[in-house]
Amino acid sequence: MDNNKFSKLRFYANKGWPIFPVTWLINGKCSCGRSDCNSPGKHPLVDGGFYSATTDLDQIRGWQEKWPAANWGMRTGDKKDGGAGIVV
Repeated sequence: MDNNKFSKLRFYANKGWPIFPVTWLINGKCSCGRSDCNSPGKHPLVDGGFYSATTDLDQIRGWQEKWPAANWGMRTGDKKDGGAGIVV
């Protein structure tokens, strides 16, 4: 695991900012593998999208181990009000 990357993810989580893993680019194409992807390298890897964002370090570590090359998004706004997500 990339401890430097995890330390940055831990920083966000410890600030109370919920984060979630996002696809990344491989040779200019989205890691999701869909040839018709309309948001290459910028859409959630987890079911529930930005609603699945968390500050739980065990969950974040598990996601990072599963997708070490992932970009990361942050949920903005309140989950109950719908919120939104941005890629950080």
